[in-house]
Amino acid sequence: MTIKSLLVAGSGWGVGKTVTMATLLCELQAQTGRLDWGLMKLIQCGGEDNAVLADWLNFGGVEMATPLKFSACLDPALAANKAGQDVSLAPVWKALAQMGEDYRGVLVEGVGSLSSAITPQSTLADVAADWKLPVLLVAAVRPEVLSELVAQAAIARKANCDLRGIVLNCATPEAQQYLMDWAPPRLVEQMTGYPVLGKLPYLAGDDRDVARLSRVAADLDLEGVWR
Repeated sequence: MTIKSLLVAGSGWGVGKTVTMATLLCELQAQTGRLDWGLMKLIQCGGEDNAVLADWLNFGGVEMATPLKFSACLDPALAANKAGQDVSLAPVWKALAQMGEDYRGVLVEGVGSLSSAITPQSTLADVAADWKLPVLLVAAVRPEVLSELVAQAAIARKANCDLRGIVLNCATPEAQQYLMDWAPPRLVEQMTGYPVLGKLPYLAGDDRDVARLSRVAADLDLEGVWR
């Protein structure tokens, strides 16, 4: 079963997956004038991302399905181990398949990075490949970002992921100033072999609203992402 979908993964923790999800939701709504994609967190570890999205977006119906939750903010395999449980992906796939029937497509937020341990036998990259989920990779602009992206690109290739591109997120005010020092897009593309689809500017407080995120989305080269 092939589900029209996009998995938003990170180069690590705290790199800006949620703000990227909000930006993509604005882009999807702009395409049709309504939000006809489902929203899902692959596995929730720690705090609720849905509450963050609700604070930023003022159009109705923004709810994130979270079929599997753990309280610890760790890779799922570690969070499950801490809770004395096993990770069963069956309810996650069932929820994803149902959303695939109910919506035009499903936007899925990953957890951690492509190398994050989802089960003792699989990484997020493995799950993306097995479930045929195309991937958008988000990376925070910081001094170590190039080495992070080179490693993530290698993991994607090894798992045979359909990685469609990279978004650079200026998660801090200084990131915009040092973008060309820390993550020059052309060098990122040469080192990883994947296209840089654009950058997210530093967004703080009142900047995180539908109007601002819609303008940000318009600056991203997303045509190849939705194919």
